[in-house]
Amino acid sequence: MNDIDMDKFVYLCNKKQSEDPSKILKDKSIWIFGAGNFAKDLCKVIQQNGFIVQGFVVSNIVQDKVFELPVVSLKEFCFDKKKIQLVFGVFNRETPFDKLKGSMKENGFDSIFMPWDIYTQFGEFLGWRFWLSSSNLIINSLPKIKRVFNLLEDEASKQCLLNICAFRLGVNDSYASFKHSDNQYFNQITLEALNNSPVKYVDMGAYNGDTVIELSKKSNLVNAYLFEPDFNNFNNFNNLVESVSQLKIKSLCFPLGVSDSYKILSFSSGNGEACTISDDGNMHIATASLDEILINHDVNFIKMDIEGAEALALIGAKKIIKKCRPILAISYYHKPDDIWEIPLLLEKQCENYKFYLRQHLYNSFESVLYAIPS
Repeated sequence: MNDIDMDKFVYLCNKKQSEDPSKILKDKSIWIFGAGNFAKDLCKVIQQNGFIVQGFVVSNIVQDKVFELPVVSLKEFCFDKKKIQLVFGVFNRETPFDKLKGSMKENGFDSIFMPWDIYTQFGEFLGWRFWLSSSNLIINSLPKIKRVFNLLEDEASKQCLLNICAFRLGVNDSYASFKHSDNQYFNQITLEALNNSPVKYVDMGAYNGDTVIELSKKSNLVNAYLFEPDFNNFNNFNNLVESVSQLKIKSLCFPLGVSDSYKILSFSSGNGEACTISDDGNMHIATASLDEILINHDVNFIKMDIEGAEALALIGAKKIIKKCRPILAISYYHKPDDIWEIPLLLEKQCENYKFYLRQHLYNSFESVLYAIPS
């Protein structure tokens, strides 16, 4: 991975803007790499737009047909690869995109369409896909990206911002394999800021309690306020309530989401990668604001991983942030513009804070903004 400075990033944006976007053609054979949920969704969208999909290519065959189309091993693919348009149908945090793309090229494919290429052509039909967007969104947001760049405290954060944006622009494939060595949430940035003081912790998106248990091992945790709206995580076997009951701390578990006020929010499934706020979502949860729930409570560490509701939750925590000045660890990969909109929102709410970005898993998933009071 090569370092990118702001001048180079601006150059890459201008170059990308001047190029014709890569588009799938109807007169060449189309195969999709992968056979999971994202690959299946791509197949449906491509077919609905009048294109013919020949089948699916996979690294390891688990089933021989999907949608009655053949599934062929990458190494055993016997058709003329020079005439094939291979559509990249993998979208997750587990396997770096650049490694998969390299494997495709090693096996003779050279016309490969990456997720950002597909989204530029079919985004209106694919809908929300976490950070995935057309290149125009990043290019048109260059002024905001520059503002965030100047907010960041260290060189690692500045590089993280530009590398992620360039990766999502489709001009920095190698960043798919990168992740910082820092632990997620509880690392040198946050633990040094705590300075061994008693921790009064808020976890938005507490899942089954794994994160609060980790914090209890690394700090002097005394209070925990834990929000988890999913019933299966909250109160089923191996759940949040059971996990927290094993800790010798004062704790409150809330079967709620967090937003800017009390409301019922609609969420859409993320096809294997959680979910996000959506007007036509297939599930509904009750939410409330932190300022409404934790009146007269002191906190000094807030973590948010709440599927795209982070900005609303920060607005709903404006008073408690101003009063308590907690350390903040905020996920910023659930929406395409989170990477600049969330830091700019915090700039308004958090006076005299230092901002850091870190990348904790592949393909720019699990990226976190750390805001530390000066």
